[in-house]
Amino acid sequence: MKIVIRWAAYLFMMLALPRLVYAQHEADNWFFGRGVGLSFANDQPAPVYGSPIKHVEGTAVASDPKSGKLHFYTDGRTVWNAAHQVMTNGEGLLGSYTSAQSALVLPYPSKPGIFYLFTTRSYADNKGGLNYSIVDMSQSGGMGAVLGETKNTLIEEFGAEKLTAVPHANRRDFWLVSHRWDSDIFLVYLVSPLGISAAKELKVGTVHKKAEAGANHFIGEELGTLKASPDGRMLAAAVYGDRDRPFELYDFDDRTGTISNYRSLGDFSGQYSLSFSPDNSKLYLSLFNDYGSFQFDLNNLNKPPSPVLSPDLANNNPTYVGGSMQLAPDGKLYMACIDRAGLLVINSPNSNIERVDIREMRLDLRGGKIYQGLPNFLQSTFNTSPARPFMPETTDCGEDLLVYPNPVTEDKFTVQMDSATWRAQCKLLEFTVYRVSGTELLSMQDQINDTFEVDVTHWPAGLYILVFDYPDKRVIRKLVRL
Repeated sequence: MKIVIRWAAYLFMMLALPRLVYAQHEADNWFFGRGVGLSFANDQPAPVYGSPIKHVEGTAVASDPKSGKLHFYTDGRTVWNAAHQVMTNGEGLLGSYTSAQSALVLPYPSKPGIFYLFTTRSYADNKGGLNYSIVDMSQSGGMGAVLGETKNTLIEEFGAEKLTAVPHANRRDFWLVSHRWDSDIFLVYLVSPLGISAAKELKVGTVHKKAEAGANHFIGEELGTLKASPDGRMLAAAVYGDRDRPFELYDFDDRTGTISNYRSLGDFSGQYSLSFSPDNSKLYLSLFNDYGSFQFDLNNLNKPPSPVLSPDLANNNPTYVGGSMQLAPDGKLYMACIDRAGLLVINSPNSNIERVDIREMRLDLRGGKIYQGLPNFLQSTFNTSPARPFMPETTDCGEDLLVYPNPVTEDKFTVQMDSATWRAQCKLLEFTVYRVSGTELLSMQDQINDTFEVDVTHWPAGLYILVFDYPDKRVIRKLVRL
């Protein structure tokens, strides 16, 4: 009896927190460059062959968060399934061959097997833009399909190449973060079970300028990458330019989606990619023009940045890193550099520069080629700092919610929605029933706004846990079936 009571108490405690939307294996598969693939399924990266991808810059990959099974990958223009075949309706997306963060994949909150695929378009041809498509993995015999009615839905006509996301403090939703071209405006979208919100337009930091008229090249400051720290508390922007300009660091509030406290970490030209360390204490920046790379100590921003040197295996002289940077499931930081036979690896990215161990991981490319791009992942996947406890906003959602009769003696019970449900913040997003053992018995989603009945004809006698999920609150009720 004591075991049952303890387990019930544990269940109530766990249900009081929103579900974690990501586990630890969503970044197990990488596809990038020309036919280059890696698997981190066994911790150590192993080559994967057979990919038809051919892309100079950023890509994106979706894998199962629990098993690491590959779902699909994309260069922002084409989507390939796990068999390395073009996914149904997977061609003609509006990413770009030369977009630093051409794509990003997020799970559709509270809809397992459904994904948002966001794409950014390069301004090399003066046609930028942020769009999304939806991928449904239940289609095409489980191989997935891009849903035609959602394909290339425009979100922002003047979105730059910079694209990242941060999990909401409620641990279910996401904040999608981009930047408007030729402006000092960040665009922050809430991605929830209700869809994608209108953008919060946050005027903060510097203007990311377009290429000047009459310049002898077309490259402006819309290039470069934007990333969140793994703990979601900071954002950094590498803003490309042929002249020195600030490398940008900001604070981020994962409850409100607010960006604040702009700081310049120094002026650099050719800013291309960046990465925080897994413990959020260090920040790395790569410069594309002169193949430079630097480490910043976020615990001591008065300390000058330190150059990151790498071994050049061709002539045994130090050289610099210049391409994309990306954390991996093994806790290491990987860096792409054009025409190398492998990736450069920082084995201890949390360490101070004096103890940074950097090597080259050579790969049997079998005709493949490494360019400057790597996959764009949700950075919270790699966080090693303790998570902050979830403290939902105070609302009156669910205060007069009724469940009757209770105990249930017949074949049905009724849920009477509370009087606050007419307000947007009190729309019921999901109703879930659990057995006391913790097994999910029933789940209903998508704006349940009216009084409804639940059939319990086949439910055995016992105690059940009813969970009501609102946008910023979770309400728990107990139900007894006699």
